[in-house]
Order: sequence, then structure tokens, then C-alpha cells
Amino acid sequence: MVIIFNYEKFFMTKIEEELRKLPDLSQTVFKLQKMQNNADVEISQVLEVLQENSFVVAKIMKMANSKLFGFSNKIDTLNNAVSLYGINFTISSAISESINNILNPNLSLYPITAERFFYLGDESTKLMLLWLKKNDLLLIEELIIPCFISKIGTLLISKLVNPKVKADFSFDIKQNPIRIFDLEKKYTGFSSFEITVMILENWKFNEKIIDIIKNIDNPKSKQSAVLAVLNIIFNPILPFSKDSLLEGLKLARKYNLDENRLKDAIEEFATLTKNN
Repeated sequence: MVIIFNYEKFFMTKIEEELRKLPDLSQTVFKLQKMQNNADVEISQVLEVLQENSFVVAKIMKMANSKLFGFSNKIDTLNNAVSLYGINFTISSAISESINNILNPNLSLYPITAERFFYLGDESTKLMLLWLKKNDLLLIEELIIPCFISKIGTLLISKLVNPKVKADFSFDIKQNPIRIFDLEKKYTGFSSFEITVMILENWKFNEKIIDIIKNIDNPKSKQSAVLAVLNIIFNPILPFSKDSLLEGLKLARKYNLDENRLKDAIEEFATLTKNN
């Protein structure tokens, strides 16, 4: 009798085990979520919560002084940064950074370090801001958190994938970086986006954000389509390469997104990166 090993069932069992081990979201995240989209919240209240987490403060200050935002003077206080960003943008950035800081990354099957992985999340967000900045401010606010955290499921794949297919998986993603998310599904039954959704559902996270990430593999909204494009361009194997850029532009065209604005954003991003 031939026994067929059910990799998807194996992987699902392992995911459930790892989800039980995940730390709870910090109180900082819960407080910020309550403040988000609250018209009555004041900057002083946001500052009080942000100052509970030094990593978040450092990240916000670093972003504020990035050439991307084009602020003419050096931003040297958190108060100034929040005033210039706006409350909702600041809160979204802070929530994303808080989530990244509580995860224990394992990327042994990917040719990338954890530091590089999180850096690519930042770069993806920067390109998104350049792409949408002129006409889609509401869309930007909706996408800040999902853009930062949509691939956190990747951090669990190396830890969970069946040892019998690890070598094949590593080889295939290096050979076919543009198809990396399809290959995750081929070998495990799930893409990193689907695992991200499981993580966020385990945390009882914002349902709207979960829905955006849930549909990246098969976009049903503009939000999910934008993230699908960005995640191809900044795939963890060959990010911002000629092939990934061409595939990203192709997807933008397929999903009826503004391809010309994306081209301009890519050129602007490349210039800013070169001069940074």
C-alpha cells in the first residue's frame, strides 16, 4: 500500500502549534488601535503612547528624516514628526513596527537576513508612498499597516516546512524568485500572505486589514492589488531587479492600476536610493 504524505495537513498542524507560541500583542498596539481613526484623539495622547516603545520612536524619527518625505529641515523631535506625518499615518507606522519587533524571525530557507527582510518592508512602503502620494491619501492610510506586515508569515515558513522538502524549496525559490509566493503554496499549501492572515486572526487584529492581506494572492480590491504589485517588486530573493520591476508593471496593468504613475515612482525611488 502506498502512503501519500499530506504536506498541507502537516504544515497546518505545525502552524497551529507555532500560533500558540506567539507572544501577545503589546499594550502599545492595543492603545494605538483604539486611537486610530478617532477624530477626537490629540497629538499629546499619541506621543504619550509612542514614548512607551523606544524602537518605535527610533523608527518614526528615521523615517521622518528620510529624503522620501522631502521635509526641508531636520526633524529632531517626535512631536514635530507626528505633526508633519499626521496622527493616522504615525499610528499605522508605529503599529507595524511594534508587530515586527515581537516576532522571532527564522529565514533559514531564504537567502536573506532578518534585517534585510524588514528593510525590504520599509522600501516597499516607500515606493507605495511615491506611487500613490498625489491623489490617493486615503488609500495610503489604509495600506500603511498591510504594506509593512503583509509578509510576516514568511518568518514562520522556514521553521515549519517539512524537512523532506526543505532543500527543494530553497533551490526552487532561488531559481524562480518571481514565483516565490506560488512556490510557497506548492510546497506548503499556503502562501506567506495566508500565514500572515492566520497570525493576525490569532491576535484578533483589525478585520479590514486582514481582508486586504487575505486577497493579495487573488486581488478583489484596489488595496490588495497594490500590495500584490509591491510584493512582487520587493520579493525577498531579487527585490527591485529588472525582472521583478517588469513583472510588477505587468501586474499593475492587469489589475487596472496606474502603470505610468508606478513607472514615475520607480524612477523617483531609484534616484532617492542612489543619492541617499
